[in-house]
Amino acid sequence: MSDLQAIADRVQIEALRGEATDAAMMRDHGRVASLFTHDGVVRIPHIGTQAVSREEIRAGSERAPADPPAPGIAASPGRSRRAVRAEEVT
Repeated sequence: MSDLQAIADRVQIEALRGEATDAAMMRDHGRVASLFTHDGVVRIPHIGTQAVSREEIRAGSERAPADPPAPGIAASPGRSRRAVRAEEVT
């Protein structure tokens, strides 16, 4: 692989990452799913879930919370605006 091809590949990867981020932030579930191949897989091991296929990826995107808590912060049950540090959650 030439250096020029490696640079072109990196640019395309970064563009795809930006497109995925924008689609997720805009809650455009169809666009999120369209960025994967028909047999694409999304795995989120720390919560024990995976989606296999565009249909499952779209469904998972639709179920995702609209405003997840910041890293290291867990939402307090019963209160959507109050958050506690993850270390405080038992």
